[in-house]
Amino acid sequence: MIKRLMMGGVSTLGFVCTSVHAQDAAYYYAGLGAGQAMIQEDGPEGFDDESTAFNVFWGFAVSKYVGMEFGYVDTGTATDSIDGIQVESQLNGVLMSLRGVLPFTDSLGAFVKVGGALYDVDTTARIGSSSVKIEPNDIEGSFAYAAGAEAVFGGKFGVRLEYQAIQNSDADVAIVSVSGLFRF
Repeated sequence: MIKRLMMGGVSTLGFVCTSVHAQDAAYYYAGLGAGQAMIQEDGPEGFDDESTAFNVFWGFAVSKYVGMEFGYVDTGTATDSIDGIQVESQLNGVLMSLRGVLPFTDSLGAFVKVGGALYDVDTTARIGSSSVKIEPNDIEGSFAYAAGAEAVFGGKFGVRLEYQAIQNSDADVAIVSVSGLFRF
């Protein structure tokens, strides 16, 4: 099901990208960043912690208004104590998004991204030196979105501030990050 949704998104994105009349030349871009991940899992005791997150992304802007972006995110390991048991949770995966931009000037703009994420969640419970994996290493898929601002200097180098969310039935993951990017 998730694969069909992702392929449908790529097909739709291809249609949108070929239908948009580009006022400016299209360009590719890539970047990497770091920030803070907040992981909250549902349940009777719940799980709530923060960790350092890393991301890498690559995109294609059809115009200054529309593009698509692919990325990889690693939330790092968040740790919480539930009833005396130390629980560690980590998410890493790939994201695919349609990106819309509202340019304020030639070098500053706001953006939103809507798409999907395929990810792996590793959750481990530790008591003393013993540990047990709570969740299997299965790939899951869900809705993902983001919003942020981007500034470009000299037409090639830029910086981005972004809020990104990945939601599923078990947990909510939010990432606030700062990234550097390069247009080519």
